[in-house]
Amino acid sequence: MSFKNNLLKKIQINQLSRTVLASIGSAESGLKIDKDAMRSLLEMSPYRYQKERDLDLYIQGLNGELSRILVLDNELPIYETTVDDVLIRKSPYTKEMLSIKNIIKILKDSDVKLSRKKRSLESVQKECIDGLDLTY
Repeated sequence: MSFKNNLLKKIQINQLSRTVLASIGSAESGLKIDKDAMRSLLEMSPYRYQKERDLDLYIQGLNGELSRILVLDNELPIYETTVDDVLIRKSPYTKEMLSIKNIIKILKDSDVKLSRKKRSLESVQKECIDGLDLTY
């Protein structure tokens, strides 16, 4: 791509990021994430889309079995784990909730959660911009 196209794409990434950032609020505020703008931003990123159960997952393969997984919901969490682990934590079946080990996973996800909300958005924005060649 030419420098001009990359610069226009960077402007578009920044505009989408501002739109999503304006829609991020606390749980009490009742604001919902602008999922359409976030989807558009994620399409420009190295994340690939995967639908599992009732979750919209965006996965970036890392090393081996672990992946960086963004769940498109109002919290925008990014996990560094497997898809199955995210499914147990975010959308468990009843039979999965019968295990004590899984109950602990569901209640405590800080061991695999890298970021959420604004920090997740900034991370995706940075990855989108890093993929552009902005040298003139």
